[in-house]
Amino acid sequence: MAKKRLTKQQKTRLGQARARTIARAGNQANNPAAPIDDSHLGPEQEGVIVSRFGNQVDLADGDHHLHRCYLRQNIGSPVCGDRVIFRADEKAAGIVVALLPRASLLTRPSPHQGVKPVVANL
Repeated sequence: MAKKRLTKQQKTRLGQARARTIARAGNQANNPAAPIDDSHLGPEQEGVIVSRFGNQVDLADGDHHLHRCYLRQNIGSPVCGDRVIFRADEKAAGIVVALLPRASLLTRPSPHQGVKPVVANL
């Protein structure tokens, strides 16, 4: 089954939403008393992906605590080493909200997808 292709307008809109999410996460780091939409999720914070299991990832936060988070469908294809913005709950679970820009990327050829990312930010 072919992957759904996004239009130019959809890509632009998703890029703008990602930029707002990254800016909002920076503001919450400076102002922890900011209101939160969901009562069961904590504030947005930055983390690094350690491993990936389908639509879930294990990631480490700034204090090196592991969280199992679900991926949103519109953030692309994150790989190990990617820096992300996520929201965790009390049970060390959560949702990945945005993918931060990559500094480097290691890829490999794939017969069906062209070039496939393997690891980021080495």
